[in-house]
Amino acid sequence: QIIHIKKMANFIQKFFTPGRVENVSKETPQRAKIISQIVRRELSRTQQTIAKWRSSTIQAESIINPQRVGLLEIYRDVVLDAHLSSLMNTIKLKIQTGEVYICNADGTENDELSDRFRDQWFRKYLEHYADALFYGHSLIQLGGIKNDVFVDLELVPRENVCPETGIVKRESWSHSTDGVDFRSEPYSDWLIEIGDPRDLGILHKATPLILWKKG
Repeated sequence: QIIHIKKMANFIQKFFTPGRVENVSKETPQRAKIISQIVRRELSRTQQTIAKWRSSTIQAESIINPQRVGLLEIYRDVVLDAHLSSLMNTIKLKIQTGEVYICNADGTENDELSDRFRDQWFRKYLEHYADALFYGHSLIQLGGIKNDVFVDLELVPRENVCPETGIVKRESWSHSTDGVDFRSEPYSDWLIEIGDPRDLGILHKATPLILWKKG
């Protein structure tokens, strides 16, 4: 299985020089750490209903002030379903265990870059990539670089991200324009965005069936 990694191309060009090993090491600038500007809040666990799913969908699809928190609270409950959870884990495993090849412009494999993408950090990236299929969107904060590989990756809490406006909100229920523009520098240099800004994910389609099954 060949995985195409267009999302990573800019980072490879920015931090690494293909063709020779430089043992690049670089810390994430403090001013680029967008997660440090977030006030974390627990998502509530309440009884979920089809009516709440409908109202939360309307909130998420709002043109003026899109809010996904309601849907994320529902998703948090829905993924506890044993059958759905098993299917999600199967998909994740297949994505994470696929072979990774980085190719040159002429189609030949670049062994040096391919090796860099076979490290643990990229497996974690693929996990977040898979989650974007279920949730519609993932925003990843890159950690520092040590010896040519990223030290760590961290998911920016979805309840604080408004992909429709490109804003990371300090509070989860803040207005969709109240926060930090994650598509501008210096944040964009250390963030990877996965998914379509208006996609609500596979879980949005699966939720009514799971809620119906639960009664």
